[in-house]
Amino acid sequence: MNDFKLQNDVRDLSVTENGDLEVIDSEIGNNLQRLNIRLRTYRGEWFLDTNEGIPWVQELLNTRNNKSSVDTAIRQAIINTQGIVGILSYESEQDTGSNLYKIRVVVSSSDGNQGTIEIEV
Repeated sequence: MNDFKLQNDVRDLSVTENGDLEVIDSEIGNNLQRLNIRLRTYRGEWFLDTNEGIPWVQELLNTRNNKSSVDTAIRQAIINTQGIVGILSYESEQDTGSNLYKIRVVVSSSDGNQGTIEIEV
């Protein structure tokens, strides 16, 4: 199944130099984009379902949680993403000064391929 490609940094449609919309034509590409959207969606952000998304602000990135509990929640969100069948490698870094959380994960996809995603939230 093909999907429109989104720019990772601004979550807007990606276009070629000619102005054509870019399309993802691989299952691993679709699965990685789906995972990227899941991890970058804050709970309460989507007006049609305010329970959708990761509770970054509400629960995870506050002073009460340690890094281990945040990583457990993120890993659970990754494994529950459609098309992702396993986590092959997971690294995270918490910068408490800037309140940024950096994640680098290598996943296996339902089509047998592997892919890497890196995000900051």
